[in-house]
Amino acid sequence: MQQLFVGSETAQVLRAGPLGKHVDGFVEALCSAGYEPSSIEAKVLIMAQLGRWLARRGLGDRDLDEDRVAEFLRLRRRRYRSHGVRATLLQLLRYLRTTGALPLAVAAVKRGPVALIEQHYATYLREERGLAHTTLINYVALVDRFLLDRFGKGPVQLGQLAARDVTRFVLRRAHTMSPGRVKLLVTALRSFLRFLFVRGQTAMDLTPSVPTVADWRLAKLPKFIPAEDVQRLLRACDRHSATGRRDYLRAL
Repeated sequence: MQQLFVGSETAQVLRAGPLGKHVDGFVEALCSAGYEPSSIEAKVLIMAQLGRWLARRGLGDRDLDEDRVAEFLRLRRRRYRSHGVRATLLQLLRYLRTTGALPLAVAAVKRGPVALIEQHYATYLREERGLAHTTLINYVALVDRFLLDRFGKGPVQLGQLAARDVTRFVLRRAHTMSPGRVKLLVTALRSFLRFLFVRGQTAMDLTPSVPTVADWRLAKLPKFIPAEDVQRLLRACDRHSATGRRDYLRAL
């Protein structure tokens, strides 16, 4: 938080209100998910605005659900027209439910079979794999996107999942995500597909169908420097001074 928002006073303001105690955990989850600092900052500000709105109405974090989110957006539709605001608030709801701040049963009632599958998967990650809360939250959120993309509002028939469904989903999403976020996506999908196969909900293991993501961390670094550039660099070192001689030796 201190790195995102300059000054401890700003961080204290964001931690105030009914949602304040969840800010640091939400930030940690977003960082683990590979979001850029600017995106995290925008999401935290939206969370703070929602918290102040709840406080003015005498509501707490346990009163938050999809209906409250819809009311908040409806009363401020002229100010918040971006789809990203609603997506952030629903993302916050998933985070609060996964950490136990809100009951998971609410999601199951509103989302039906998808939510039940996600609950079983979350239990598997927590009790059998021993994953941290932040990892669990991010995995479940990405699996949610995959299931909704494949089945929409229709019946969820996991036995019909095919390799092409996985490949197409990853390729479509990769163009809208940062490299770190794409890596998390493919890791989550491999985990979920392995879970389905072990539970006998798919006839075959679909994990090999998840595309491999290249590591772009060093992609912009040149593999070599042209000889003429090396010579210019060496000539720029003043070998008559101690600092210049040091730089010359380092450049060799």
